[in-house]
Amino acid sequence: MKSEAKVIAAEGLKSIKSYLRTTEIQNEKTLAEIRKIVAEAESIEVATAEKRTQNQHKELALLAKKLRLVLQAQQHAESGSVEGLIKVLDDLEGS
Repeated sequence: MKSEAKVIAAEGLKSIKSYLRTTEIQNEKTLAEIRKIVAEAESIEVATAEKRTQNQHKELALLAKKLRLVLQAQQHAESGSVEGLIKVLDDLEGS
């Protein structure tokens, strides 16, 4: 559903842009308002893509941290260090 909405929005923007290239629009104020709305929509699209990328980076960093903690927990478990194991498990639970 979400991807379909994105496709529809992209097609709509494309259609509006092509319409703006025609000479059929007589009212300059209307034309300016339409161009402003299209620019705002494009700006939102860019900002959304940036946020998505930032979130993906944060998720990857969190996963890497959890994997490091799991490796540390395994090392403490194998070495018999109960205190170290408990601390790592507490850190892992807090992540």
